[in-house]
Amino acid sequence: MSELIDPQIIYADLHNEEYQDFGTTKLIGKLLQIITEPFKDTKEFSNLKKAHKVAFGSKGIMKYLSKTQNDLNTILKNQFGDSEMEFKFDFPNVNDLLKKGNILCTENDVKTDISEKGNGLQRAFALAIIQVYSKYNTKDENTQYLIDEPEIYLHPKAQDKLIDSLKKLSIEGNQIFITTHSPYILRHYREGKDSIIIFSLNKNNKEISYVNSLLFFPTSIGEVTYRAFGVPTIDFHQLLFTKLYIFWCENQNPSKKTLAKFDETFLQPKCEEQGLNSESFTPRIRGEWKNEEQRSLPYKVRNEIDHPETLECKDKNNWTEENLKKSIEVLFEIYKKEIS
Repeated sequence: MSELIDPQIIYADLHNEEYQDFGTTKLIGKLLQIITEPFKDTKEFSNLKKAHKVAFGSKGIMKYLSKTQNDLNTILKNQFGDSEMEFKFDFPNVNDLLKKGNILCTENDVKTDISEKGNGLQRAFALAIIQVYSKYNTKDENTQYLIDEPEIYLHPKAQDKLIDSLKKLSIEGNQIFITTHSPYILRHYREGKDSIIIFSLNKNNKEISYVNSLLFFPTSIGEVTYRAFGVPTIDFHQLLFTKLYIFWCENQNPSKKTLAKFDETFLQPKCEEQGLNSESFTPRIRGEWKNEEQRSLPYKVRNEIDHPETLECKDKNNWTEENLKKSIEVLFEIYKKEIS
């Protein structure tokens, strides 16, 4: 089974002790095998083999075992005839030697085993191993990396470096599975190479949906936040609005490329098709804007965001979070239908 599936799991808080195991099937064991391979050709390794031969030969450990060996052979001959046995200690390979290693952490000039450190440091070490392994590994291995919330304990720039390492591993034939609540992690999504599965829970049952592609590249954090978590953001709203305005200008080539004309000839009809009432809210605006209250919801939200100087109360917008979310829903559907 290990030839088909070789999962390397990093939990969010517990069980990272596996990354302190130097066994040949563990990731740090694999890393040590790669980087210590040249050691086998060194003079030090040759001397170690000679020293082992002496230590485990007739003048070494066998001095203490020869009597036991003779006692066993006497019993075997009495009970089973001409059977003889002997103790033999072969020189261990480098991997067997490495298994006996452990990891020490020095803080304030005090060395302690890393297993005695907190979850944060242990997890940081586990993630560091993956990044170093991606640097040295040149084999096309079928390994699966399961990482629970990689953003925990990591600075955003450190998250970027981690994701870059995971990308390199995935190119080399490995599979990377990440669970996250962070749009910052998801902004690294690559269309055609990655997939997003969204798990959500409602009152009745669990729902699973798939996002196989995103609208924008480079990936918009606003889009990821909206698609994955259902959270509307000003950035995503303004991005959708601007993209649709540019689309309208380029394809309809209007004589007047004003936002008011864009709203009148494009946004309002599209909103009406989706049953969106233009009276969703009335901006508190001054002067000439008062005659433009009959506008689409996206137009109103956009103008309040971009032109707070027109508001009667400059320190408070009239639109609500629900207005923003509904406006994004409409712009999103229009964009998918007209552009994507």
